Amino acid sequence: MLNLTIKEATSLLNAYGLECHWHQVKKWAVEGKIKAIHEDRVYRIEEKEVHKFIEASWVGNGYEVGIDNETKISKLLDQIDDLVQRVEQLEYEKEELQLELAKYREIPN
Repeated sequence: MLNLTIKEATSLLNAYGLECHWHQVKKWAVEGKIKAIHEDRVYRIEEKEVHKFIEASWVGNGYEVGIDNETKISKLLDQIDDLVQRVEQLEYEKEELQLELAKYREIPN
């Protein structure tokens, strides 16, 4: 099986919808949350271990394996509600930052 670098594993995780930075993936490897091989100060992660981590991360959401359609729909609707709230929060923060930026643009040099 293919051994991936931390950055390659991060790209694979991101491709499957798990938003993360390579620093986080390295932390997971150090903590043993994702099985990795540590040789010569370099971490390598088998591709199958990345897929195992992805499957374990999906527990509790609409992509969880083995749940019925009604539960899946319910979980997905909950996720949509959470995302809508997050978007609203980010829009508010964006407006606040734009107002703050406008204040700085008004200050003469």
